[in-house]
Amino acid sequence: VENKTKTETENKTKTKTENKTKNKTEKKTKNNTENKTEKKTKYKTKNKTENKTENKTENKENKTENKTENKTKYKTK
Repeated sequence: VENKTKTETENKTKTKTENKTKNKTEKKTKNNTENKTEKKTKYKTKNKTENKTENKTENKENKTENKTENKTKYKTK
């Protein structure tokens, strides 16, 4: 009887430990995935916004440059 109890206790402990480890790993993986996704989305949005702003500014500069060029071009004609 003592031997049986010892084995049962060992098995319970083993199962408990395995489950804890499994749960920790699953939680870690889930959190890592969530964090990666959040980070990706955050940077995608940030980069899109930065690029948009950069492009708008560049376009404005180009328009101004073209206007000036055209004015000069037609004045000379």
